[in-house]
Amino acid sequence: MTRRSDFTAEEWALLQETVDQTAAVMMAAAPGGLLSEMAAGFGAVVDAADAFPADALIQDLLGRTSEDAARREPHPHQPFEQTRLALLAACRAAVDLLARKATPEELSDYRRLLLYVAEKVASAGKEGAFLGIIGGRRVSEAEAALVEAIAAALGVAR
Repeated sequence: MTRRSDFTAEEWALLQETVDQTAAVMMAAAPGGLLSEMAAGFGAVVDAADAFPADALIQDLLGRTSEDAARREPHPHQPFEQTRLALLAACRAAVDLLARKATPEELSDYRRLLLYVAEKVASAGKEGAFLGIIGGRRVSEAEAALVEAIAAALGVAR
């Protein structure tokens, strides 16, 4: 069983921030549905603790402390493509890190956690709908493509 104490502060920040970054970049993937996607992103991170009750590493990652919050630096606004590429690089780095330090089950759960967050945000809003109710689609092409890119970066075959 891998715990927070098995990681440096920088490694731990990478693992936590990649979860948050997944939600944030998914929100920016397509116009529309921002409020519902924001709520879904926050909700997915909160709900994930219930989705992975037996994984102590995931429980530690999702149990934020004031020290974690204080360490985070604000990120300046960047073009979407730059943030997308940064997210995919962070996903690959997190997987590489966990492959070295965590159990295979914990690595699998972390991959599932990031895809859970991405899919929850992607399906939260109706893209292209009139007043959010008429027409539109639950997951836009851009969101679907980003979910697939995240899965590929995580090494998950779909």
